[in-house]
Amino acid sequence: MLLRPFVTVPRSGWQEIRRALDLDTEILSRIASYIADGAVVANDVEELASTCAIATNTDEGDVAAVLALAINLKRIERNFKSVPLSEQTILSTFDDSMKQSDFPLWDKKYSELFRLRIPQFGILLAPDNVIDIMSKARELLYDYERIFIDCKVLTDVRYVYNNSGNEIAGGLIVHTIVMEYHENNKVQQMHLSLTEADILQVQGLLTRELKKSTEALETLAKSNIPDLTPKRNS
Repeated sequence: MLLRPFVTVPRSGWQEIRRALDLDTEILSRIASYIADGAVVANDVEELASTCAIATNTDEGDVAAVLALAINLKRIERNFKSVPLSEQTILSTFDDSMKQSDFPLWDKKYSELFRLRIPQFGILLAPDNVIDIMSKARELLYDYERIFIDCKVLTDVRYVYNNSGNEIAGGLIVHTIVMEYHENNKVQQMHLSLTEADILQVQGLLTRELKKSTEALETLAKSNIPDLTPKRNS
């Protein structure tokens, strides 16, 4: 018996789904046509949304919502790459999965809106267009167990007292780096103690990596290969 594919759509993406499906089909058609005919790959979704919004005279937030939904639909395709899915199966899989979620008004409103917009989303799901390429790039970028969010370094002095506790015998300068990251769809924190020598070592490594990045970017440019690395923390 062939099992029907099922996906879980995170609640964090529900607002964008709602916004994309509330768009008039004429607006969605303009966006789809631009992606199909005039769009070029960008560093991130925000940049593509900006250029598409200008070219189609559409609200940038609306375009970003459509692109985010299209990228997630492409992710469904790759999640089941061992069993190739047709465009129609991808779209129906998304619809079925949303029906089984707690998405507000999916059965009463949004399932029908999605069905009426399948022609436009079909255009967005075409192979090797900018959505396909950027979706692959995003998946590669975040294909790790832990994804960095932010960090900060705390520096403090810790005193060492005598046995009686009434006199400072010395002091330690202690650096603590606080790393914030995603793991299993949760935000986690890690605290690492560093000495001054550790900081200098990390600084040297990061400086070297920036030089390597510059060299890699120049190589891509000389080869006319687009740089897909996001320039924003998104």
